[in-house]
Amino acid sequence: MGRPERKLDPDGGPLHQFAAELRELRTKAGKPSYRELSKRAHFSVTALAEAASGTMVPTLPVVLAYVVACGGDPEQWEERWRLLNDQIKGPEPAEEEAAPYLGLRTFQPQDARLFAGRERLVAALRERLLADSFLVVVGPSGSGKSSLLRAGLLPALRDDWPVALFTPGERPLRALAGRLAEAAGSSAKAVLEAVLDDPRNVAVQVGSRLLIVVDQFEEIFTLCPSEAERRAFIAALVAAAAEPSCRVVVGVRADFYARCAGYPELVPALQDGQLLVGPMDDDDLREVVKEPARRMDVHVSAELVELVVDEARGQAGALSLVSHALLETWRRRRGNALTVAGYRATGGVRGAIAQTAERVYGALTTGEREQAKHLFLRLVTPGDGTEDARRRAARTELSGNGHMVMNGSVAGVLDRLIAARLITADEESVTIAHEALIRGWPRLGGWLSENRELLQAHRRLTEAAAEWDQHGRDEAFLYRGVRLAGWDDRPGDRLNALEHAFLDASRHRQSAARTRRRRRVRLVVGGLIAVVAVVSVLAGLALTQTREVSVQRDIALSRQLAAEAQGELALNPGRGLRLAGRAHVLWPTVEADTALRQALIDDRLLRTMPGFGRTLGVTFSPDGGRVAVTTADGLVRIWAWEQGRLSARPQVVLSGHEGEAWSPAFSRDGRRLVTAGLDGTVRVWDPAGGADPVVLRGHKGPVWGVAFTTDGRRVASTGEDGTLRIWDVAGRADPRVLRAGKGTFFGLAVSPDGRHVATSSSDTLIRVWDLSGRADPVVLKGHESMVKRMAYNADGTRLASAGIDGTVRVWPMDERDAVPVVLRGHEGSVEGVTFSPDGHRVVASGDDGSIRVFGPAGGGDPLVLRGHDRVVWNADSSADGRYLVSVGDDGTIRVWDTRVMGESVIMRGHRGEVWNLCLSPDGTQIASGGADKDVRLWDVSGKRAPRVLQGHTGQIYGLAFGPGGRLLATGSGDGTVRLWDTTGDAEPVVWRGHTEPVGAVAFRPDGRDVASVSNDGTLRVWPVGGTGRPRVIKVSPEMVRYVAYSPDSRYIATSGLDGLVRLYDTTTYGPPTELRGHEGMVWAVSFSADGRRLASAGTDATVRIWDVAGHAAPLVLRGHQGAVWQVAFTPDGRWVAAGGHDDTLRMWRDGKPGTPLTVTGFAATVEAVQFLPSGPASTAGTALPEDGTPAGASPAHGGEGAVRLVTAHGDGTVRMWTCDACAPIERVLAEANARLTAPPE
Repeated sequence: MGRPERKLDPDGGPLHQFAAELRELRTKAGKPSYRELSKRAHFSVTALAEAASGTMVPTLPVVLAYVVACGGDPEQWEERWRLLNDQIKGPEPAEEEAAPYLGLRTFQPQDARLFAGRERLVAALRERLLADSFLVVVGPSGSGKSSLLRAGLLPALRDDWPVALFTPGERPLRALAGRLAEAAGSSAKAVLEAVLDDPRNVAVQVGSRLLIVVDQFEEIFTLCPSEAERRAFIAALVAAAAEPSCRVVVGVRADFYARCAGYPELVPALQDGQLLVGPMDDDDLREVVKEPARRMDVHVSAELVELVVDEARGQAGALSLVSHALLETWRRRRGNALTVAGYRATGGVRGAIAQTAERVYGALTTGEREQAKHLFLRLVTPGDGTEDARRRAARTELSGNGHMVMNGSVAGVLDRLIAARLITADEESVTIAHEALIRGWPRLGGWLSENRELLQAHRRLTEAAAEWDQHGRDEAFLYRGVRLAGWDDRPGDRLNALEHAFLDASRHRQSAARTRRRRRVRLVVGGLIAVVAVVSVLAGLALTQTREVSVQRDIALSRQLAAEAQGELALNPGRGLRLAGRAHVLWPTVEADTALRQALIDDRLLRTMPGFGRTLGVTFSPDGGRVAVTTADGLVRIWAWEQGRLSARPQVVLSGHEGEAWSPAFSRDGRRLVTAGLDGTVRVWDPAGGADPVVLRGHKGPVWGVAFTTDGRRVASTGEDGTLRIWDVAGRADPRVLRAGKGTFFGLAVSPDGRHVATSSSDTLIRVWDLSGRADPVVLKGHESMVKRMAYNADGTRLASAGIDGTVRVWPMDERDAVPVVLRGHEGSVEGVTFSPDGHRVVASGDDGSIRVFGPAGGGDPLVLRGHDRVVWNADSSADGRYLVSVGDDGTIRVWDTRVMGESVIMRGHRGEVWNLCLSPDGTQIASGGADKDVRLWDVSGKRAPRVLQGHTGQIYGLAFGPGGRLLATGSGDGTVRLWDTTGDAEPVVWRGHTEPVGAVAFRPDGRDVASVSNDGTLRVWPVGGTGRPRVIKVSPEMVRYVAYSPDSRYIATSGLDGLVRLYDTTTYGPPTELRGHEGMVWAVSFSADGRRLASAGTDATVRIWDVAGHAAPLVLRGHQGAVWQVAFTPDGRWVAAGGHDDTLRMWRDGKPGTPLTVTGFAATVEAVQFLPSGPASTAGTALPEDGTPAGASPAHGGEGAVRLVTAHGDGTVRMWTCDACAPIERVLAEANARLTAPPE
């Protein structure tokens, strides 16, 4: 039985009356369920139910669909809808009547008194301007960047700086020159000529003191057609910022960040002078609502304030939507008060813009609607890898039907759009009031999607026609060839008079050119044979020159696309991969090659399944064979899962919830599934779909969290009513109801032993309840805001919680007084959290559109997965921990590969950090050592459990195999060097002599000696198998950190605290050759396999490649952000890898300077790295248990030319993996092509 509809008040006004009439129409149609109506109307259940709810004005398309589905007259109901809008719209404010909210209009300096909520950001901007001369303010569309600059920054600096404020428009240099001339009291023409001559001349125009503010900087990409002017404009701004008396601030949309990064002059500002405009916190949002109203003596109810805050929370681009919704609410005010009813009537934050636009559009005649459509489309620049953007158009451009002067009907439509504040205008131009209209009005979005290619071609035609007209209609600017032919079959009804004239002139010129060519052919035919030889030579030269020009153009464009790809990888790796692929196809530059390889590393998205409205919850079945997903339409869909793939379509679809369904959870035996609903119910389903669900009712309001107890006999649930309820799974008894505090209960997790239930609430507290009822709940405090979700690990020793304070906290449940580990990284609230099945990873999803995979103990950067367009509500791990399935507000289900790269093996056993490792010469064994003082010997094939060597009393820092792999030397913090026989159980040989910890050891390649270095500043060379005393060399009065032998045994290289790399000739052990260049400690050294190169890694964040023969200066490899711990060459010398303090592994091709490949996401520090020899010797795609024995492992070697590595980490793991991105370019291209051409699910 469906949930009863909300009662309507007969005296509730026209909105309630309209809703009542809709309900009456549905009753006359036999009262079909809203699910049945949804099938007929092709709108969601929620949209149709809201149309008759009386809480908000529905959009016209929804109303008409509702009416048609119920057999009503759509024309009659359209008239009723328009009457409703007229009745509730309220009086338009008089011209002189000021509103406290600006709607879609951008704040100006004179609006500063109404600008609120960004005080801290304004203060940060002022402070940054004291130190930085070039600032870049970055934020999504709708985040308030323009208002921040105009109504925040400018008034704050009114008394300190003269200001030149402008938007770039189509001619950014002209706009800059005009503002500089205005500030200096000089001629704009003279300034423009000087800047055109040399952009650096802008420095002369700055004067004694000036602040240049460039708003909507993205217009240099969306409106300016000239790349040359774009580059000159950027050069001029950089030159101005170099003047001590000048500061430059630019505001740019976040989706154009990658485009900006393609200009080297802007990179320093993007790196060091960036200020991000993110989502407001709740207190700031409250100020946005309350403060302007207070200053205008308007009352806003506390309920309305919290309603707005709740709808806008965590949405960086929602400020324009909030402002518009509040302006429309003010127009519906009662006396001097803004009400919840008035706000709901506008459609709220999510619906107000669409409702306003639909109301205005619906009031137009059929002809006027077509004109409005053409007007809006002219005012949008379709995005190419970015969001669509508004554009400013001259009034003369908006002429229609071939008339040069805007006809009366078009002007009338424009005036009505301006009056509604959907479009803004000045004397010369018009533009869409805010890009939020592009995003928030579905009808406009549909127009843009109808024929995006035509719109892009039209924009290019508009620009070309304008340039032709500006240059005196010079024939050189006309279309010809393919560009002209492209308009032969395109409709011309959207073109204005200038565009028609441009195409007509182009066609006339082409026709005349054909006539002239035919005439010339007749004249020259007689002399053709005589000149053919000369012509052939000239043609050959011309062809060569043309090809050279074409090649240089392709190379330049390839590099630009590669730069855009690199910038895009941090935002959307899939899009970055596409750009890198295009760059490489255009020309295989080094930059394109690097971008393509990096994209393969960063792009972990395997599949995307779109089209589900909003996907809200996801969970794997205990056996790992099914995936359940809940959605906003109340459905629960269950897919089969096999080898990283979902079945083509859901096996089962369960319906019953009225409204959103959340938090799916299987019982431990997989035979039941429970979900929570906004309809206030808990439903227990048969996942096979064979029986009706058990519906548990009792919560007063939405239910947010549900879970089975371990025995499967009870279900726990939490709701907005602030209760925890424990139900009999069959619903045969009343639930046990537990309360604490006054807030809403959100998250819920049942401990694996079934004894405890953890709940989270809006009061920031976590309560752990004893289900036996014998003890009060334990309260965990730490989060600074509401806690949304929680999860236990498999053994119940840890509880993870996700909060809107942007943190995940991991609480040790066996030590109740212990401080939780705080995991940070999300740029906004954390909405979901789970543990991987083995408990070694914490998976968190957030409203910043990302998923982050942490180590539960912290340390190391998390793996970051990007691809969702909006909030990611939840993600869950497959049974083997390799894959994630995620759901989000963008209506997609996404499947991710969480491995670092390639086939990987994770070896666990160490208790604490693993500081170092080494490989046996044949690559069959790995020795590792670290903080637990043990040495572990791992069989690379995975066929044998690891062997543990114990005896050291200090941490293990140095390890080295002898040439046959039988002997292993180790160095420790206990000051000893030990020599182990790895084939037997004999006690090791212990060498004593160092007075401080031993940092590293090295085996001489011929096996005769072992070298060791220590904090005592000495190098000691121990004879193997002999009884002689070691050779002792005092290297430095300070710590010596590392030692390595050259492959031919001739040299010993050492490094240490004094920043020097020393090369000792082992034939004499005379004074060493000192290699200088590093600033600070050199942590490690490594020889290439041919012995001709030596790599060193230092605290100065560099890797240096030295010519051992001393014939050349070192190559300096940069990229790490902090100290570099260790460095290694591949056996063939093609790659150099280094791990560092920034928790990344970076790889340089051929050991040459340039942008390295960067591998992140280990969720642990990277302490050591070595390359494995190529060949089938590893265990693929498995994690070894604590005893090191793999289960079900299969050999893999990554294919011919694969680069295989082994790394040591701060979380106690040793990992073997394949660098797929380091393979030969043919394989890289094949992999990229496979990803880019993979068919959708």
